[in-house]
Amino acid sequence: MFESGEEENEQKDDWQPDPSVTRKLFLKWREARRGTFPGEDLTNPVWLWFIDSNISAYRGNDHFKGSSSYDGNAGWCFNRFGRSMTELPDGTRIIIAGEHEDHYDPDFFIYNDVVIAHPDGRIEILGYPEDHFPPTDFHSATVVGGELVLIGNLSYPHLRRYGETQVYAYDMATRRFRCIGTSGEGPGWISSHEAHHDGKKGIIVKGGKIDHGPDNGGYLENFDFWRLNLEDWNWECLTVQPVGRWEFVREDGEACQLFPKRMSRMSALVGFAIDGTETAEFDGELFDRLYDPPVPYEAVVEHDWSERTRFVIDGVPLHFEEEMYSVLLTVVGELPAAMMEYYTEEVRSRLSLLEGVPYRVTKL
Repeated sequence: MFESGEEENEQKDDWQPDPSVTRKLFLKWREARRGTFPGEDLTNPVWLWFIDSNISAYRGNDHFKGSSSYDGNAGWCFNRFGRSMTELPDGTRIIIAGEHEDHYDPDFFIYNDVVIAHPDGRIEILGYPEDHFPPTDFHSATVVGGELVLIGNLSYPHLRRYGETQVYAYDMATRRFRCIGTSGEGPGWISSHEAHHDGKKGIIVKGGKIDHGPDNGGYLENFDFWRLNLEDWNWECLTVQPVGRWEFVREDGEACQLFPKRMSRMSALVGFAIDGTETAEFDGELFDRLYDPPVPYEAVVEHDWSERTRFVIDGVPLHFEEEMYSVLLTVVGELPAAMMEYYTEEVRSRLSLLEGVPYRVTKL
């Protein structure tokens, strides 16, 4: 009925509903909602249609001329990102939570449900109250015996617990969640990571990003490996890498203007205008060498239009990432302090010259 993997989020060409899915029935089940008790059976023809067709909440609502999500609640949808999908040996698939759309969209919603796809084609949709299992997205799911151990969460900003790591276990027999309290040195509020059973009694977590909170650097890339012991739920950090971070921001507090300039350089490369292209003249040569280090380096090429720029100096990787209001430099390893002071000041000066607005640089 649907494919595995986050990349399979396109709607079917034949997405028209079965005649049994009437407008009256659609309006009954249009809105996204939580369960009223753990494992509540919310399976219904409307949501099964959304699962089968993989259409967006907007497309389904537009088809039946439902009320605008701007005037009420978000529409239910299965076209999601950040969900986990686990296939069991018997072919059963367990899909947990995830989000639809981004925060600015009226149909944005972070789910906390469980969808079970049986080998015979039968689908079950189970709802849960938030106090039993919170809205969760960009987590991992690892099979441990008869449970799925769910680690991490991006969640809504007001629900994030900086410094903590969300861990839940889903019992595949009882279809209930339990919150697991952990100890030790955990990664913090991590999401978009990888996790795997180490073949012993632990789960290894790597990659992803950790939200340290707005006062501690925000949402930063994770470069360490972590292990969660399944006997006592104790965390330990398996790697201790020195990580330095510098942030470049405009003195006037306005958004960076690097994206349209990047699109302009890409337009020149491909020979036609791309949406978001800078129309005002700027120093293209300066832009091209904006982050070039002052010492011999190796460039790690991603794409000419990427908002991420990577270098390697003496075996130490450096990552520049352009955000809306800042440029973040991350150095994984140790480089001479004097060289880094000169380098970061040089990048600050180039940014100021390129945009015609003073920038400042702060070591986080």
